[in-house]
Amino acid sequence: MVLKTRIELEDKQLDKWIREANISKYRLGKIAGVSPSWINSLGNNELASIKRERIIGLGVALNLSMEETNGFLIKYNKSELTKDDIPIFIEVAKNREITPKHQPFYVGHQQLSLFLISVERLKGKVVTVNYDSLSHILKSVNHVQYGNDKRKGDGLAEKLDIAALQERKQLQESNLNSGHDVEFYISQANLKKYARRAEEGELKKHCKDNNNGVNYVVEHFANLLHQVKQNSSCRFYITKSTHPWTFELKYSFTEKKLNNNIVFFLSPKADPLDARLESNNFLAGYVTSEDSIFSQYESEYRKLQKNAIEKYKSRIELKKYILELFKDIDIDKKNRELLDSSG
Repeated sequence: MVLKTRIELEDKQLDKWIREANISKYRLGKIAGVSPSWINSLGNNELASIKRERIIGLGVALNLSMEETNGFLIKYNKSELTKDDIPIFIEVAKNREITPKHQPFYVGHQQLSLFLISVERLKGKVVTVNYDSLSHILKSVNHVQYGNDKRKGDGLAEKLDIAALQERKQLQESNLNSGHDVEFYISQANLKKYARRAEEGELKKHCKDNNNGVNYVVEHFANLLHQVKQNSSCRFYITKSTHPWTFELKYSFTEKKLNNNIVFFLSPKADPLDARLESNNFLAGYVTSEDSIFSQYESEYRKLQKNAIEKYKSRIELKKYILELFKDIDIDKKNRELLDSSG
């Protein structure tokens, strides 16, 4: 599978991208695995031989879209992106250092999933606040594929999404096994609305044809209950009021710096399911380790802690509540049994 969409590049396009990214060539090289002098030589067309994977690595480090990366490859007479290049994207994302500078990501780009890997590879407590659905990381691969089926294109970006989700699941498991807390928050009203999506006809038909009849929304709730049961460090909180933002806080601990806190903010309009329905430069969100920004979001997190419904902090009561949510929802016996056996 080859991504055939590309853009034509201007002269000195690499220098322009570096300025727009507001990143030094030293830091760019550290992320992409090349030297600053190599970047200079590339921009000046002074290299006799160029490895294709290095160009892709630069594209990821510069937060380029796949179309821009393809234009980059074509400029240097390299073949366009294929699914075999996905491991390069994942590896570069794992090398990325989150800095105080706002690092943006846009609708139409693959940056969303890759930035999440950059954040979640770091050990430490994670707080995830969701607006209108359960956390994306708790979905099954088939569930993610259902959203991908609605998108335009030849599927490479969607395959990257799935690979990134699998990588994130491994990173979260490692984080939990290391004893670090993972907390999820969503309002009671929006949790009820999300459960109702299990009744959507198109979704139910797709599940029957592609997921052995297992309803994706039911499976999402079942995965949540299983995660909470299996890991005492994983906690799920239902809040009384609805928070308008989706964001993630990372309380990270590294060898170099004891406190490396990170904010990952996602615009409500940039749900991961819809992140590639458009190809414009709509700002989907940003990631930063700026202390003042972190403090603002942490203040919102503390409010949510106080707003959480006490009764459902209990794993047993949480399961009872979720089973009650689905009592009047039109799902079959197989899916009710899945929920009942989870958690």
